Amino acid sequence: MNGGIMNELDKQFEKIKDKGTLSLLSFNSILMDTKRNELNKLSQERTTLIRKALDSGWSVAQVGEVSGLSRQRVYMIINKGENK
Repeated sequence: MNGGIMNELDKQFEKIKDKGTLSLLSFNSILMDTKRNELNKLSQERTTLIRKALDSGWSVAQVGEVSGLSRQRVYMIINKGENK
């Protein structure tokens, strides 16, 4: 999925690279917005998966180990979700 997005973005970049700095700056802004949106979606998915794992009986320590997060960060993520 991301490979297709990047290939399309690479093609768009090739089309505009000769149009000057302002065009490149505009393109960069679009890329940043795209990546920011993707990161937000991934973060939401991670929070959902953490909750599912905890609801299934996994310990916070296990969730942290599997996801590469500290126990404290897991608690921060699930508590932040409750405050939304």
